[in-house]
Amino acid sequence: MTAIVPIAAESIDSYDAPDRPWSEVRACLDTDDGRVRRAWLSTTCPDGTPHTMPLSAIWFDGAFYFNSGARTRKGRNLAANPRSVLTFSAGGFDLVFQGMTSRITDESTMDRLLEVYRANGWPARVQDGQFYAPFSAPSAGPQPWNLYRMTVNTVFGLGVEEPYSAMRWRF
Repeated sequence: MTAIVPIAAESIDSYDAPDRPWSEVRACLDTDDGRVRRAWLSTTCPDGTPHTMPLSAIWFDGAFYFNSGARTRKGRNLAANPRSVLTFSAGGFDLVFQGMTSRITDESTMDRLLEVYRANGWPARVQDGQFYAPFSAPSAGPQPWNLYRMTVNTVFGLGVEEPYSAMRWRF
């Protein structure tokens, strides 16, 4: 498993809450490694407006992976601008991951993720650098589906239970 290690950590809390170490968030991610989770992905439309959709994301080997059709709004947005934001709640945090998203077509990575998807109940197959299956999430659009990887550069973690906090980690 690839570890991502912050190069900077900063409290953005204005109430003197204690700093929270990245290891707390990392423990949540590692516990869920290879598990599909419900998340929200935000991309930028050509006119600069935001576009946010729910999807199933997988934390695997130090990055987030998800699939989507190339003709969906998020697929077209990512082709034009790879900057994206992924958000969800886990382990006492509301988490916001900012990063760069790229399409993955190498068969080795796709095959590894295919095993993860199948273990989570999605009977997909890989063909010509894309996924095919009898079904996917409605927000993924029609098949074939591309595989995307988000490489994280900034994470915001907002504590939603004791000890409350607000942190920013840069990678």
